[in-house]
Amino acid sequence: MDRTISCHLPIITPRIEFTNTNSIRLLPIITPRINFALEWTESLHLAEHDDTDSIAAASDNSPDDATLGSEMEDQDDITDLDKNKKILKPPGEPGRLNSGGYNIDNELRGWTLALIADVNQFIKQKADEHLDIGQSYSKQRAADVTSVCLMVKKQFPVVEKYDNCWPVRDMLKLYLRYMAEKEQKEGAASKEQKGVQPISPRE
Repeated sequence: MDRTISCHLPIITPRIEFTNTNSIRLLPIITPRINFALEWTESLHLAEHDDTDSIAAASDNSPDDATLGSEMEDQDDITDLDKNKKILKPPGEPGRLNSGGYNIDNELRGWTLALIADVNQFIKQKADEHLDIGQSYSKQRAADVTSVCLMVKKQFPVVEKYDNCWPVRDMLKLYLRYMAEKEQKEGAASKEQKGVQPISPRE
């Protein structure tokens, strides 16, 4: 029995053509011309436009003259309040340290000893001229006490910083208390002397 021998067809490959690359000329790459002068002008224009917008925005956000004027007036009012703020009187009474009082010299912060002495001497002088030295402070006429305070304030402007001229009134209280007690003691001593009968000599 004959066997049929199958023959394979020959493999056909595509033809490959080789070309010489030296014969191919590549076209040069042409870049577009850049106009640097035009770009610089446009960028400068944009920068100026941005600056204008920034200035306009800052102007819109900045306070107007009326607002600035109002703020300045508020600051002036605060300054005036600070200037008009008076130094309040300490609690208690002057010279009564054992009864919750205070030493007036210690409360007059910033005053020199010479200034305290000058003010005190001036107060005593005006009290002798315008007040009843034999009476205590509480028994004086209010108008007379106020008159003395105004005289002291005019002579020593530093007193203006204190509410109701309390340093002057305190010095008056101490001085009038001292003078009233002194007069009472002198009066009592005088009465005692008058009450003693002289002893007549024996015959």
